[in-house]
Amino acid sequence: MLTKYLCVNYHTVGGPTIMTKEKITAVDNKNRSITYTVMEGDVMKDFKSFNFNLDVTPKSGATDGTSLVKWSVEYEKLNEDVADPVGILKSIELITTEMNLHLLKQA
Repeated sequence: MLTKYLCVNYHTVGGPTIMTKEKITAVDNKNRSITYTVMEGDVMKDFKSFNFNLDVTPKSGATDGTSLVKWSVEYEKLNEDVADPVGILKSIELITTEMNLHLLKQA
């Protein structure tokens, strides 16, 4: 299996751009989920581990193919003084919202 990495720049609102190098570490086609593990980058200065999980669930009763998207983040801080990754979470929320608007225009 070919290992692929994604280099992602998270543009945080009112904060710095955060660069990550991520690897897709799990794909579950049946349950429509993907896990990304941060391997390198700015995030690893403050965290021992950092994973993004993306779950896509068809909307109950929908006949137009709409789905619900749920992001979750699992991380371990290097120490208790490290702030929660609010900037990254807000960036993911913004990306998902903009993607939704784009896809709705295409429908």
